[in-house]
Amino acid sequence: MDFTTLIFAFFAGIFASAIGPLMTFVFCGIFGIVGVAAVAAGIQFDILGTFAFGIWFGPHVAFAGGVAALAYANKRGYLETARDITLPMMGMKKPDVLIVGGLFGVMGYITNYLISLALPGKIDTIAASIMITSIFAKLIFDNSGLFGTVDAEDQKLGGRYSLFAKNNWCPWQATPPMLLTLALGIGGLAAYTVKVLLDTSIAGLAAPLMFLICAVPLALFYVGLPVPVTHHIAIGAGYAVFASGGNLLWGFAGAVIGAFLGEFFARLWLVYGKTHIDPPACSVAFTSLLTLGILPALNFYETDPMVTPIVIIAVAFLYSVRSYAKLEQKKSAVESN
Repeated sequence: MDFTTLIFAFFAGIFASAIGPLMTFVFCGIFGIVGVAAVAAGIQFDILGTFAFGIWFGPHVAFAGGVAALAYANKRGYLETARDITLPMMGMKKPDVLIVGGLFGVMGYITNYLISLALPGKIDTIAASIMITSIFAKLIFDNSGLFGTVDAEDQKLGGRYSLFAKNNWCPWQATPPMLLTLALGIGGLAAYTVKVLLDTSIAGLAAPLMFLICAVPLALFYVGLPVPVTHHIAIGAGYAVFASGGNLLWGFAGAVIGAFLGEFFARLWLVYGKTHIDPPACSVAFTSLLTLGILPALNFYETDPMVTPIVIIAVAFLYSVRSYAKLEQKKSAVESN
């Protein structure tokens, strides 16, 4: 890390704020896929590290900078809410908003660097950086507090984590049955992808590959389509398979953990506040710490290759079945009235 790099991280944060945080993440996915293909083809230039995960579109710089700029714009009264990460901030005609994005781009770069020194290979440093800088921005710019306030309607329906809560991050995937289905589908595909690539020249890029692929369809948010948000599920599965040496059961378990943690953090920090703390980033940070750091340190993949992942999947399945029954019962009661 040098001063010149920090200057360009500042510029990247400005650019990200101008075009909107989500768009930078879509570009991360596009350049990432191209970068993986370039490595497989033997091209020497590091497209992946330079563009996808570097200062250009690295989410710890670009996405985090844009999110902080939104929070600042909301604080200044330029926006009613800072949760719309599709919003390009160029239209505000406010240089101060872009400058805040640049400053948080620098903060994200430094945070990622420090975490990589403290926990090398033990956590997804980019996800952890996004979580930390977003929490910092929320504490500074969001008067609703870190957790927000559950409204009266949802309190009557059971509170923040109720099955029947009206406020959701992505309503089309907020229920346990949908989370489990996505975990098995997307997670299963990601797990198999990593297993297939483990003995190839791009084994080290196998876990991020499905993550990058899942990032690109998020561009459909710009045309109002209910796109599944699954990159945290994919990389949760990928990290677990990679760390366990190809154990698909652990891949499914990693996907399940990633899926349910994403919804947990959405309701904890995002849904009832005015600013964005990214649920997938929080999910990836904790899932990666578990799968890359804690479980290998405990030698867990060797001592328990089957029982624990089966239990995790079974618990999620039983909880989802029970939740589905409750949701259908509630639906029938509403229809009968």
